[in-house]
Amino acid sequence: HNAVGHKQPVSIIPHGVDKKDYYKIASFDKHTERAKYKLPVESFIFGNINKNSSRKNIGGTLLAFYYFLERYRLIESDYNYIKPALYLHMSPTDSTGIDIYRACKQLGISEYVHFPEKEEYKKGDGYTVQEMNEVYNCLDCYVTTTTAEGWGLTVTEAMACELPIVAPMHTSLKEITENGDACYAVTVMIEHFQIADYENIRHIPDPVITANQMLIAFKDVCHKKFPHKEAYEDILEKYDWDKIA
Repeated sequence: HNAVGHKQPVSIIPHGVDKKDYYKIASFDKHTERAKYKLPVESFIFGNINKNSSRKNIGGTLLAFYYFLERYRLIESDYNYIKPALYLHMSPTDSTGIDIYRACKQLGISEYVHFPEKEEYKKGDGYTVQEMNEVYNCLDCYVTTTTAEGWGLTVTEAMACELPIVAPMHTSLKEITENGDACYAVTVMIEHFQIADYENIRHIPDPVITANQMLIAFKDVCHKKFPHKEAYEDILEKYDWDKIA
C-alpha cells in the first residue's frame, strides 16, 4: 500500500470456514434429503453454488458439464448408466450473468440441470445456513469455473462437507487448495478482460480440461476414492473460523 502511495489505515477482513456450520453430516439420508430439495434422487450430482455473474463464469460450468456428458456416455455402461446431474444454486436469469435456461437449451442439457426449488428462495429470502449445509451434503462433487476469487468461500464450505472439488488454479483458489493438492485442478486457462470489470485480467478455465477433471472425480467417487482427505484436514485446520477470527 505504501508503494502505491496509499496513506489511509488498512483494515483486514478475516476469511475462514466455520466447521460448526459446514460439515459432513453423519448418518445423512441422501435420498430423503435430495427429495426434500427436489433434486434427482439417484443421480450423480455436480454442484456449483455461486452468483450467476460474468466473473463466476457459469457458462463455463455448463460447457464443462456438456463435455463431461460426451465423455461419460462412452463409459456409462461401466457405471450402471447412472444419470449425471448439475445443480446450480443461483438465479437462472440474473441480470449480471447469463440466461442459463437458454444456454442449457442451446447445449441440449436442460433435462440434466437443476436449480433451487424452495419458494422462499425464488422470492429472494434465501436458504438458512443449516439448509445450505444439507444442500452441500446432497452433492457428490463441487465444481467452480470462476475467473477470479478474492477468497472462494463456497470452495472451503464444500471442503468442510468433504466434497471432492474441481477448481481452476488462479487467484486465491490456488492458495486455499495448496496449489491444487486439495482438488482436481484445472491448470489450462485463457486470460481476458471482461466488460464492466475495471479492466482486470481474468482467467477462463478451459472447459474441456475441466470436463476431464470432472470425469476423474466422478470415477474416484464411484470407486470410493478420496485422494485429498489429508490435504482437506490440514487446510480446514488452518482456516478454521475460531482460529482465523
